[in-house]
Amino acid sequence: RFIESELGVPIKYISVGPSREQTIVL
Repeated sequence: RFIESELGVPIKYISVGPSREQTIVL
């Protein structure tokens, strides 16, 4: 969960995406 902190993206945004990696890349 450190990745979301690095990007500054909320956990909800990553959780909503079907693929965590895909959401993070976008």
